[in-house]
Amino acid sequence: MDSTAVLIVDDNSDNLVLLQSILEQDGFRVWSAQSGPAALEIVARETLDLIMLDVYMPVMDGYEVCRRLKADPKTGDIPVIFVSASDSQADRIAAFDAGGVDYVGKPFFVGEVLGRARAHANLFRIRRHLEQRVAQRTRELEASEAHLRRLSEFLLRVREEDRRRFARELHDELGQSLTALRIDFNALTTSLSTRDPMIAERLATIDTMLNTTVDSVRRICEDLRPGMLDDLGLEAALASYARRFSRQFGILCDLSLSCEDFGLDEPMSTAIFRIVQEALTNIARHAEASHAMVALDERDGDLLVTIADDGRGLPPEPTETRQSFGIVGIRERVSLLRGTVTIDSAPGRGTHIEVRLPRSGGGAA
Repeated sequence: MDSTAVLIVDDNSDNLVLLQSILEQDGFRVWSAQSGPAALEIVARETLDLIMLDVYMPVMDGYEVCRRLKADPKTGDIPVIFVSASDSQADRIAAFDAGGVDYVGKPFFVGEVLGRARAHANLFRIRRHLEQRVAQRTRELEASEAHLRRLSEFLLRVREEDRRRFARELHDELGQSLTALRIDFNALTTSLSTRDPMIAERLATIDTMLNTTVDSVRRICEDLRPGMLDDLGLEAALASYARRFSRQFGILCDLSLSCEDFGLDEPMSTAIFRIVQEALTNIARHAEASHAMVALDERDGDLLVTIADDGRGLPPEPTETRQSFGIVGIRERVSLLRGTVTIDSAPGRGTHIEVRLPRSGGGAA
């Protein structure tokens, strides 16, 4: 570690030489000044660990020098020890009021001066070192957080692309094959015109199974990646999903859009759709609700997504611990978009989720 750097300020050259000699013999690196302005010039260009300052000097007294040092963020933390022939209580109080950390009277004992100088300088250097370590760790953590954010965004994009590709393949291959099979089956049923009730019942069962399978494949494709989101945009996709949600689960779902076109890019549209999808899925699974509401609005330049229900509400525990209600997935997407999630819920009065997203959020999909 480098030797401790000290600035001595005293208009009396004898005092200056004496104190400088004492400190240098103890291993300090010493700068000296005989006036306040000269001291401020040295402080501006050197890295110091301690300042020992006389009180009464012409042009600018020690109190004013100290106040200026403390007012500057670059020098405000440097410890200042006042060294003065005055031993009055008023001067001591004024020294501490100005920002000093200690007060040594003249004449002084060498051991006392060295002890106090070492103590305050070492404390300052330790604190500065710790602050540097904290700053370094903060930068490292911020870099790690940024890396994790980019990785999460990448994984979400990959997952969404996989969903899109799988939905397309499922629709194009299995969906079309099932449709063709149903057409052939209908044609075969018509041509048979059987009057055997057992065969007719069996054919009806097969027909029902085919229709159910086709509908299931269509629903799975829509859940994986709604084609309407790519073809017609977020607003149409939300409206279609709300209608399907109501039919499938028997829960009335109202959709409120403050405008017909929010002008969102594909990643933001996908993220909002997934947030609404996850929230409504949770309502269907857990809320025991009869009515749900989804709203998309703009407020102060941000996007506001609201999902509410009249169900049983969430248990009275911190929202951070409500893992089983799918809050984690919503929080993850919102965090990647640099937004916020507010949850208001209580047993018996439903749940209200408000998501606020900056338009310049992120690329979560």
